[in-house]
Amino acid sequence: MKRLMPIIIAAAVVIAGCAEVREYAQIVRNDTLSPAYRAALETWTRSKTVYSSFETRLKVVATYRSAQFQKAYREEYDRVCDGSVRLDATAPQGMEFLVYAYTPNREANDFADARSIWEVFMAVNGGERFVPVDLRRIEDVTPAMEEFFPYINRHHGSVYTVTFNSVGGGTGTITPRTDDFSLVFASVLGRAELDW
Repeated sequence: MKRLMPIIIAAAVVIAGCAEVREYAQIVRNDTLSPAYRAALETWTRSKTVYSSFETRLKVVATYRSAQFQKAYREEYDRVCDGSVRLDATAPQGMEFLVYAYTPNREANDFADARSIWEVFMAVNGGERFVPVDLRRIEDVTPAMEEFFPYINRHHGSVYTVTFNSVGGGTGTITPRTDDFSLVFASVLGRAELDW
């Protein structure tokens, strides 16, 4: 019996430890957002990190606010808020992207500035370029925005909306269902292309 006592004590400690591990695992897990919304966010989001000499020059993450994504977003917003807070149901005009950008030098994170070192444009089918009709920094990043778009970290980067007309200034119309398009961020610091 004396030989079994250490084994019994060790088993009790392991069982109690497993309960603690399960409890911590539940703390880490984020059950706020539904799997359906997370799938839609993943489907319509692209990211790219640009490195130079082992240093991050740019990290950019963008969600294309397509009609399908907007539908999933509205449904999730209503589910989380139990319908008590109404979301503005206005669909984006043209093609709109929510963009999070990080640069190590905060002054270089200036996409919306008229004197920006970054050129932001859309390349369609590998050739035709479109410039945004609206590119603006979102100054008031809320905790709710950070929950719905978990890649946003307001303490490290900046958030922008980038909008393109559906009809381009050149030869035609951007048709997201049939055209390949890339959101491009280019400067002397590097180039990031997010492909859809």
